[in-house]
Amino acid sequence: MKENKKPDVNDPENSFGSSIYFLVSTLGRADSFSQHVDTQSNILIGVSTAIFAFAATKFGAHREFLFFDILGFFSALSAIFALLATHPPKFVRKKGQAESLMYNKKIVEFSSPAKYEHELSGIMATKEKITQQYATEIYNMYKYYYRPKRELYKISRNTLLLGIFLSFIVGTLSMVI
Repeated sequence: MKENKKPDVNDPENSFGSSIYFLVSTLGRADSFSQHVDTQSNILIGVSTAIFAFAATKFGAHREFLFFDILGFFSALSAIFALLATHPPKFVRKKGQAESLMYNKKIVEFSSPAKYEHELSGIMATKEKITQQYATEIYNMYKYYYRPKRELYKISRNTLLLGIFLSFIVGTLSMVI
């Protein structure tokens, strides 16, 4: 029975395996971070939508009208930004960057599996070409996929918090006046 363990980074014969392990791990972390932002955004969508639904049922209430208007507006805006965070618009994430052979849209551009296999074989010829493909994919994943998702999530979260804060201030002031 073969043990599945990490390559020994101190073994000079296995330095290529260690490099691949590092690259695969780094790409996996980028994917993990993106999934985590998706989870956070989905939670924020639920909370924002629930707050909006609650505020919408109170529209037109006497003194609290402005309080619920503000709360409803900011929670709806927050839900929209959170929805955008789960799949950022193309203009935010697509900047004309070079794509690696691991990118799904690059793969489907090939007319057949044999042509993709041929291209992969050329890349697998040297450590430098493999590293270049991983570097391109990792860089693109962080810069053009994870970062826009994270920024939109933060805008969504801060929008909701701002709405809660402003509606609290307006609600408090309306009780005093």
